[in-house]
Amino acid sequence: MKRAGWLLALSLCTAAHAQLADGWAGQQGGTSGGGSATAVIVSTPAQLRAALDGDARVIQIVGVIDLRDGRPFSSSADQARRGVIRLGSNRTLAGIGSGAGLINANVVVAKAHNVIIRNLNFRNPCDVGPVWDPQDGARGNWNSLFDAITVSASTNVWIDHNSFTDAPAGDERAPTENGMLKQCHDGALDINQGADLVTVSYNRFALHEKNALVGSSDKATGDAGKLRVTFHHNLFENVSARAPRVRYGQVHLYNNYHTGDRHHPVYRHEYSIGMGKQADVIGDANAYDITGARSCTDVVHSWNLDSSFTDRGSILNGAALAGCTHPSAPAWQVPYPFELLPAAQVGAHVKALAGAGNWHIDQQADSAITGVAAGAMLALPANDFYIEARLRAFQPAGQMYVTERQDDNNWRGAGLVAENGVLRIEIVQMRGGVLTRIKQVRRAQVSTFDWYRLRFEVSGALMTAYVDGEKVTSAIDPAPPQQRGTAAFYSKDNAFALDSMAVGPASDKPARISLAGTAPLMFAQAGDAPLRLPVSAVGPDGATALPYTATSSDPAVATVERDASGIVIRARQVGNAQIELAGAGAGRTLTLQVGPRFVKPAASMKASVEPPAGKRDVPVDTLLRLRFAQAPSLRTTDSIRIFRKRDGALVDVLRAVDEVANIGTAANPRYLRGNPVHIDGKEVRVKPHAGVLEYDTEYVVAVGAGMFDGGGGSWSFHTRKARPSGATLTVDDDGPADFRTVQGALNHVMTHLPRAAPAWISVRNGTYDERLYLRHKDNLTIRGESRDGVLIHTLNNESMNAGAGRALLLAEYADLLALENLTLRNDTQRRYSPSGQAETVLFDSDTGRLIARNASFISEQDTLQLKGYAWFYRALVAGNVDFIWGANRVALFEQSEIRSVGDSSGAARGGYIVQARTVSAADKGFVFLDSTLTHGAGPAGNDVEPGSTYLARSPGTASTWDNVAFINCSMDAHISADGWAGSGAAREPAPHPAPDSKMGGWREFGSRNLAGKALDLHHRKQGRLLNADEVEGEYDSRAAIFSAYDGGRGWNPQP
Repeated sequence: MKRAGWLLALSLCTAAHAQLADGWAGQQGGTSGGGSATAVIVSTPAQLRAALDGDARVIQIVGVIDLRDGRPFSSSADQARRGVIRLGSNRTLAGIGSGAGLINANVVVAKAHNVIIRNLNFRNPCDVGPVWDPQDGARGNWNSLFDAITVSASTNVWIDHNSFTDAPAGDERAPTENGMLKQCHDGALDINQGADLVTVSYNRFALHEKNALVGSSDKATGDAGKLRVTFHHNLFENVSARAPRVRYGQVHLYNNYHTGDRHHPVYRHEYSIGMGKQADVIGDANAYDITGARSCTDVVHSWNLDSSFTDRGSILNGAALAGCTHPSAPAWQVPYPFELLPAAQVGAHVKALAGAGNWHIDQQADSAITGVAAGAMLALPANDFYIEARLRAFQPAGQMYVTERQDDNNWRGAGLVAENGVLRIEIVQMRGGVLTRIKQVRRAQVSTFDWYRLRFEVSGALMTAYVDGEKVTSAIDPAPPQQRGTAAFYSKDNAFALDSMAVGPASDKPARISLAGTAPLMFAQAGDAPLRLPVSAVGPDGATALPYTATSSDPAVATVERDASGIVIRARQVGNAQIELAGAGAGRTLTLQVGPRFVKPAASMKASVEPPAGKRDVPVDTLLRLRFAQAPSLRTTDSIRIFRKRDGALVDVLRAVDEVANIGTAANPRYLRGNPVHIDGKEVRVKPHAGVLEYDTEYVVAVGAGMFDGGGGSWSFHTRKARPSGATLTVDDDGPADFRTVQGALNHVMTHLPRAAPAWISVRNGTYDERLYLRHKDNLTIRGESRDGVLIHTLNNESMNAGAGRALLLAEYADLLALENLTLRNDTQRRYSPSGQAETVLFDSDTGRLIARNASFISEQDTLQLKGYAWFYRALVAGNVDFIWGANRVALFEQSEIRSVGDSSGAARGGYIVQARTVSAADKGFVFLDSTLTHGAGPAGNDVEPGSTYLARSPGTASTWDNVAFINCSMDAHISADGWAGSGAAREPAPHPAPDSKMGGWREFGSRNLAGKALDLHHRKQGRLLNADEVEGEYDSRAAIFSAYDGGRGWNPQP
């Protein structure tokens, strides 16, 4: 069975559709379950039992069903009555979306035929009454009933794309009685009593002891000739044993991935494959990554000499599986066709595709997909092209991509991903069956009402994703396909409906209707003042005005009309309305949720507040803090409002939802996606919008009664008399100062000080959670009170704010910006973020100069993106993936620490320090002088492995230069002996220029270890080793390194 669904047509509509199993379940008539019968959708135990008791052939589960139904099991007998569900013949039990599942359930397939169980999350049932058996083993043992799935005396059964785990009720929570762990879990999947023709595919088994059993007893001699089972593409993750254990069966294992640890604190790996009586197992290209396992006998255990184990092409911890001592005399041959991935590719493939939520539409002969004509592929232009489709999410989770496809394992495209109520736009690439998400951009909450026009465009090596005519993100394809593919769709989880498709040359640009600074999902309250939104509507040439219409799906909830600059929306009553803007070849839809009318509270706040009630001389960029007696819960149906006291004018509305807002000034705006309301334990922090508060004005803060479960209230404060004068400003997060935020001070200098006039912002010790923006301001110094005492941090990344928006500090068109005695940290962690790109600083000034003295810059991926000229002196730069990069001219890191930190996503590799995209061959690029390369723990606490970090890698482009030099630097043992990643090293492209020269490419001189001993550099496969004469006068001082600045006038900054 193919894993990807390629739907090639102008119109597509999906329905529940039959599929034929592969492996043993595909034999003797195959396995199709309930076929394409109309599905019965259930979400409660009662509905599930009614469907099972009735005639339903296809049962689909929405959400999670707990078989306890609000009443804990009183005994094992009660659990058997209420927790066991029986699935009869010719039936399919499947989950909808990625979150469907069963808790405290034992699904039993007994004496049945032709059954499919798919796309469900199982929390392995815990027997409420395990029984102590003193005769079980030398020390006795606790025995439990209830597997997640039991297949007994049944034929043609397919277990596909499910997830099984003990969590959160893992064995670490079990007590110890009679000297043994009181084990309440039995198996995750047991196949016994002569069951036959079973396929177990693309499942995820995790955190469990005795996992999967094929054959239940040595005495069950009647099982001989039956128990023919296929396990393929399953993930066994921290499973102690039985993956699977086999008696009597003819079992085929291929392309499964096992990962575990023989010293795991809870689920210690004992063995993977158990060979019981007369077991006959054939394994093909399986991968075992088991910490502490040394040979085949550590992963394959045998109790009987009458069993047979045959392995072909499997690996253990990256090396060929060796040392198997079991007899290899198979009495059978695999009777069905199957396709193998090389074992080295299995881990990445299975981790990406196994488990619930990863089931794809499969294009097969019996698929009930209407409107699809056979071979309806649209030819792509031979040169640059676009593929465009109109689609809409009709389920809360899933994916749909428009792609250029060479074959099922090789394609590239752009897609929409709905997950946890959030929409992501992605650029992806499949190479050799391994999917890489190259770019991911997060949008606001997804609506099942909204249509999107998704466009994937390829111009040369540049891939670009558009949504509704708006460019969202782009990426370079380092290895474009040699031949043009065909237009295709890739669908996952049946979550999107497609309406139309088009292809054409990339030069045919889309018409565009855009709403600047507006999220697709917006909130209002009945009776609010009209919402005025500017609209930009242009034709394909990007200049001609595009006529458009504006309509509301429910005028009783909200009306919309056009005015001279855009649209005006009026919220009428509680409900939802879709506001649709439509023009020739373009459209934009936003969803408006209208809550109850805002009622201004008369009572004071029960919470303590900051600024305190009646406080005077409050900075105009103040934050609002509310401290409750108990941790509050936020609601989205109400709001916090700020009124000017003297006339009652409303100046700001703040809601606990994602929004797009300007953090800069009217003249220098920076629109970013974020939430102005944050809860931290019992404290709520609220950030008013930039520029709404004026000097010498009293304001009333009104918190709606429906905003928090602790109730609403109001209080007032008075801002300081006048804006500060002079060129020196102070910032303090809680003490007397000109501003509460660094951005407040930046907005002041951008607005009130001449561009060239020197200015200083003095930041006192404190923690500042904010994003920063500077534009068109030179000669500015931001100086902290102390390096460790001033922390400016926030969460921001490519998924939240794409492109230049993802940096903590964005500085554009600035010269001589100095950052001193402070720490900047982007809080993004790669393990939690769909896209790890998360700059701490983006200095976007091609001829500008950046100075960093005695300062720290911390992130994981892309910590510093630099253009122009930069000097880092006695600074710390920490990260792990390309964490110093950019289209720069010269960046000097002098006497600085360059720290590679552990990847929070769990990877032990160290990554890459530099990815240079220097704009000309004559520029020196990135130079490290008298600096130290160290390593340390990342945000997840893990370090990097020795020899796993590369000095640099190349973007693979011919239009930029990989100019990087390390001069007299100390390097710890985490640096790879190869040094540079290029021309095949770490699968990275060759650098440009190649070969390297004195003035260009990858260069190195005087490298030593931390003890001062010169490094043996003969292992370096790339780069040029400079000699002393080449270094002298070019790289031995900052004056020499910056000598080309300003047409050769040079620049020599001082400490």
